[in-house]
Amino acid sequence: MLPLLSYTLEQLWQRQTLNWLKLDSYHQLGGVRKTLENLAEQTYKELSVEEQKIADLIFINLTQLGEGTPDTRKQVPQRDLVSLSKSAQLVEQVIQKLAKAKLSCYAAKFNKQHYLYF
Repeated sequence: MLPLLSYTLEQLWQRQTLNWLKLDSYHQLGGVRKTLENLAEQTYKELSVEEQKIADLIFINLTQLGEGTPDTRKQVPQRDLVSLSKSAQLVEQVIQKLAKAKLSCYAAKFNKQHYLYF
C-alpha cells in the first residue's frame, strides 16, 4: 500500500502551489484509487501485446477470487508464470516493468524460489 500512497503523493507534489498541497488537487487526481487506476492503465498501454498477455496472466494468478467474499491477493512462485509459450526472460521483463511503475508486483526470495505478490 505504501508505494501506491507514495505515487499519489508524488503526483500531488507535482501540482503544489507555493509549496502548498491542496485538497482540490487531490480531488482532481481522484484520490489514491483513481491515481492507481490511471497509473495501471498507462503502464499497461506501454506494454507490447505479448507483454500485456503476460501482465494479464500475472494479475490473474496473483488474485484469489472470493466466493461471496472480496477478492484477495496471493503469492505465486515466479516459475509458475513461465510456460512453454512464455519465456522466463519475458516474464521477468514484465515483472520488472510492473515493479518500476510501482504497481507493487515484487519478487521475494523464499526457500530458494522467487515469489510475486502485490
